[in-house]
Amino acid sequence: MIKDELYRIMKISPEDVTKGENLFAAFTEESKRHFLVDIYAERTSEGYYKSLEHIYGCFPDFRKVVVVNIAISGNENDQLKLARELSSPYNQERIRVDFFELIYQWLLEAKNEKIIEALSRGLMFYIDEERTQNYLTQNIGSNASFAKGIISWLYIQPDWFREKYRLQEIEIWTQLNNTWPKTTFDEFQSREIEKSLGLNINNDELWFHEIENPWNYTDKKIRELSDLGVNIQITGGISEFAMASPLITDLELNNKKLPEAIGGPFVADDNNQFLCCTTFNRKEGFKLVAIDLQTNSITKLDSTLPIYCPYKFENNEFIVITKEGKIDLTKDVKRYKVPERKTTDSNTSPQNEPEVVEETFQISSSAGILQLTPSP
Repeated sequence: MIKDELYRIMKISPEDVTKGENLFAAFTEESKRHFLVDIYAERTSEGYYKSLEHIYGCFPDFRKVVVVNIAISGNENDQLKLARELSSPYNQERIRVDFFELIYQWLLEAKNEKIIEALSRGLMFYIDEERTQNYLTQNIGSNASFAKGIISWLYIQPDWFREKYRLQEIEIWTQLNNTWPKTTFDEFQSREIEKSLGLNINNDELWFHEIENPWNYTDKKIRELSDLGVNIQITGGISEFAMASPLITDLELNNKKLPEAIGGPFVADDNNQFLCCTTFNRKEGFKLVAIDLQTNSITKLDSTLPIYCPYKFENNEFIVITKEGKIDLTKDVKRYKVPERKTTDSNTSPQNEPEVVEETFQISSSAGILQLTPSP
């Protein structure tokens, strides 16, 4: 790439060229790192970042000069950071800047596969350009890094872009699938791309993120039980206890708040006698439990799994999914028998100061089915 030619095409004035090149020449490693944290914002003396739109009302030309200099003479790590900044759909939504010439010329010369992958996403913003169409035609079926970048773009692109260019993207997606082997594609990404493009997907497949799971569930089952006469309600908000943690809430049953936080999804047996879900405390973490909806007693079913996702009740068993991603119901679940209900007298009924107890069951396996036996 030739700097002066890029400056000319980008219509940058000599004054801004001088200002930008002086700024780039004065960069220390620290100031360059700050610049590349977010090229669409400027770091203040207090250490905060303010958007260029807020400060200047646009992306100022002298900062474009800095961008060009890093693309041409920066080290490989800095170039990769810049390529990713130029290609982020979230950045483009914040402030629209015409970096087509830089991205296109850079792609023509780039050798680093990760930089090519990143710049391919940036090029998609200029899909109406004739040179973009020609580059797509020439490279989408032969350049693996470029194809990989286009696939990731189809997955992460902003909604406004997808709506505008859906038909063209369907053609691109079809060409990718007709050219590259299936091993090129991530199965999860492919499904999400096809859903976003309005294409047919295999509805017989079960995916963790498409069902209620510990990070995304509702109180639908709780409300259904309440409508059937069970004295039950959620009394707290459904929220994280820590960043990215499964969601927890508080449950009131028979006018008594359960002693531990609970988490969903929620599954009841066919007779609506037990509720399968999780409990949580900071000392022990999450446990899979069955709660007696009449006596409030809590039976611990398991505390050894990385994920507890109650899915459904079938054949007198709670079926619990134990992994994320694509689910195979023949091997990615555990099954738990409904606990035997303990008899209670009038002094321990939930209407008279209920005692919430945790019962421990021994777990054994027979023909792949977990059996629960009360501990002696």
